[in-house]
Amino acid sequence: MNPRDQIADYLCGRVGTSLLLTGLRGLPMRDDAEMVAAQLLNVGLDGLSGHPDYLVFTAEKGKQLGVDEALSIVEKAGRKPAVAEKTVVLVDGFDSFNTAAQNKLLKLIEDSSTVIILGVSYSENVLPTIRSRCQVVEYHPYAKKEFLSECEKRGIGDAETLYYVTQGVSFEAEPEVIGVFRSLEKAVIEGDVRGILSALHLVKEKDTENFFISHREYVGVLCSYFSRLLMKKGIEPPPALEKGVLEYSRSTYTKDDFFFAVATGCNLLKTC
Repeated sequence: MNPRDQIADYLCGRVGTSLLLTGLRGLPMRDDAEMVAAQLLNVGLDGLSGHPDYLVFTAEKGKQLGVDEALSIVEKAGRKPAVAEKTVVLVDGFDSFNTAAQNKLLKLIEDSSTVIILGVSYSENVLPTIRSRCQVVEYHPYAKKEFLSECEKRGIGDAETLYYVTQGVSFEAEPEVIGVFRSLEKAVIEGDVRGILSALHLVKEKDTENFFISHREYVGVLCSYFSRLLMKKGIEPPPALEKGVLEYSRSTYTKDDFFFAVATGCNLLKTC
C-alpha cells in the first residue's frame, strides 16, 4: 500500500492514534503531515498558520535534541484545546531527539484523549515503544522507471540526470548540483579526467580524510552515473567503477581508488 493510501485509511478510522511518517529527506513526509493536520483540524492548509490548536516543532538538521526541548513541547501541548477537539502536534525531525527526550514525548503519544502527534522521521532512530504506539507510514525513493515516468507527467526535463543527482528521492535539486552533473557528462564524454575532478570540486591533493568528510556522499552517485554513460556506448564498466558504487562509503575505499576509477573510465571512452 502506498503512503497516501495508508494516510487515507488513517484519516478514515484511526484519528485517535499518533501518526509517524518516516523516510529520507526530500520525500514528502512533511507535506503529507501538514495535509493530515489540516484535515484533523477541519481547516485548509492555509488555515494551519496561527491555528490555536496546532503546534509545530521543526528540529534543526544534524542537531540532537534533549529533554528540555521535549518538555517544552509537552508543556505547550498540555494546554486545553481552544476550538478543536484535540491539539495536533507536528514534530518534524522526531529522530533528532535522544532516548530520554523521546520517552518524554511518549507520554504525549499515550495521551490520545487530548493530543495527536504527527511525527516526521528521517532515520531509524525512533524508539520501538513509540513506533509500536503509532500508525507508521514508510516512504521509499522512486524506482528509476517510476521516477522517469513521473518526470514526464510533470514536464520535467533532463530526468535521468535528476534521478542520478537525487537517487529517486526528490523531483527538485539545487541548480548548481544539476550544473555539476552536466559538466561531468561533458567531461566524461570527452575523456577529461581533470574536468571531472573539477566538476566535483575535488582538490588535486590526495587528502584521504578530507575526501571522505567532504565528498564520499557523491562518489557512489558519480560512479553509477559514469557506468551508465559507458554502457550507453556499449562499454562494460570496469571493476574499479563497480567497486566505487558498492564500497564508496567504506573506509577501505580511498581517494586513490576514485582517481583510478575515473582515469580507467576515461581511457575506455577515448579508445571507443
